[in-house]
Amino acid sequence: MAGANDPTTAGEPTAEALSAQADERLTAKRYAEAAALYERALALDDQRVKDWITRAGAVASAAA
Repeated sequence: MAGANDPTTAGEPTAEALSAQADERLTAKRYAEAAALYERALALDDQRVKDWITRAGAVASAAA
């Protein structure tokens, strides 16, 4: 069975790639987009502690 971060899964972004995209959106203050990308990354790998924490900040900033 191919893992979530298996490079052989063609066409699907990895958790790392989604997290990097989320970081870019966060820097650009596009908080809702960042939160959605962190959620996608976490759906692939729910052990990404940094993404859980940063997602919470993005959600809070989007709601402000």
